[in-house]
Amino acid sequence: MRLCIRVVLPVVLVVAALCGCARPKVVQGPVVQADSAAHRIVVRDELPPNAELTFDVAEAEMNAKPEPGDVVRIAYDDDGTTLRATRVMRLPKPKAKPSP
Repeated sequence: MRLCIRVVLPVVLVVAALCGCARPKVVQGPVVQADSAAHRIVVRDELPPNAELTFDVAEAEMNAKPEPGDVVRIAYDDDGTTLRATRVMRLPKPKAKPSP
């Protein structure tokens, strides 16, 4: 019994930790389209090939409502058919440099 606890229990805990700790994917880029009624936003990835990705944001945490042209960072899960945003963060707009 002790052998079982010493060997099997740690193995089970490691396997459970590895299976349950999948990190969400992250994308950043400008909002191309925002549809609040359908809970969807389209974002152009800032990394090549600059794909336009559509996210379901119905259950996402948001720091502010994204509008077209805003730059956002999205943490999401991909279940193979839908990109489900878990967090949407609108990034601050760069401050304009004062003219000399």
